[in-house]
Amino acid sequence: MNRRTYLSLTGGLGSVTLAGCLGSVPGIGDDDTVDPADGFDSESERRADRNIRRAVGSLNKAAASLQAAESQLEDPETADFDAAEPAGRIDDGREHLESATEAATDDQRADVAELRAYADVLARLTDATETVADGDLEADLETIQADIEARELEAAQAGLDEQRSDTESARDRLDPALETLEDLDRERLESLDAVSIADLEAGVETLSTVLDALETLQTSFVSIVAGYEHLDAGERAFEDGEYKPAKGEFETARGEFREANSVVEAGRADTPDGLAEHFEAASCRSTALESAATAFTESATAAGDGDHATADERWDDAEALLEDADRCGE
Repeated sequence: MNRRTYLSLTGGLGSVTLAGCLGSVPGIGDDDTVDPADGFDSESERRADRNIRRAVGSLNKAAASLQAAESQLEDPETADFDAAEPAGRIDDGREHLESATEAATDDQRADVAELRAYADVLARLTDATETVADGDLEADLETIQADIEARELEAAQAGLDEQRSDTESARDRLDPALETLEDLDRERLESLDAVSIADLEAGVETLSTVLDALETLQTSFVSIVAGYEHLDAGERAFEDGEYKPAKGEFETARGEFREANSVVEAGRADTPDGLAEHFEAASCRSTALESAATAFTESATAAGDGDHATADERWDDAEALLEDADRCGE
């Protein structure tokens, strides 16, 4: 048989757009048929070839949809992605591959197996992209920060737990996709004119960068919430005249805020533009809170030494710094 009869996507995925161009790319239509004179040994081989070509077309359309969505992920808060479209294309492709298997030659079965792996990668990328391009992302981040500012710490932690579950789910889909990509037979897929593996790898890298940024923010927020909990415990101990325990709680809070700032600063270099403001706010907040915790610690130390004038002064400084933290991101 002539294996060069498959769909051709000139230039790979990067040259494919969704604005009405897919139908004009040679071979991408689902109704293309094989010329009987193309050298097939049997009608069943010809049918298998036709189904393989249709599968490639469907899967490449799904890949094109993903590429269009991934181009928006530099600002994940405004990304608009409908997973139903690529998911439907992937299902179509898998159905064509199933049909192809029924009458395929050994060589065609090898093609089908590789295309199934390709479809698995696209399905995992679709799931991960759907999570990252969730339209509620910005609202969720702002709600968590608002709960932190209001010291509604249980609500903030609940929001963080939910968002971390989502990102962990996306990561669980993305990492196996990367492993499968590395194991794909690139030469065979290129012979089938499937989308460039390099383009898929670029999409995985984009998704991974966004997930890294979200995970960094979440880790920072977890430390900030923990720091506030220790501040609250320290304030209660201080009010009860337990200055040494208060000092210990304030020191622990300072360590949590310092850790939050360290995490944010370490992750800022690769932050997508759309999340830069959230990183700036988290850095500002954690810095102010660390200074506040230091002032509270010094207040408790002074109070324990009987220097109530200094204790009051440093306490007022700490309260002012807490207000500064609340203004971060405004």
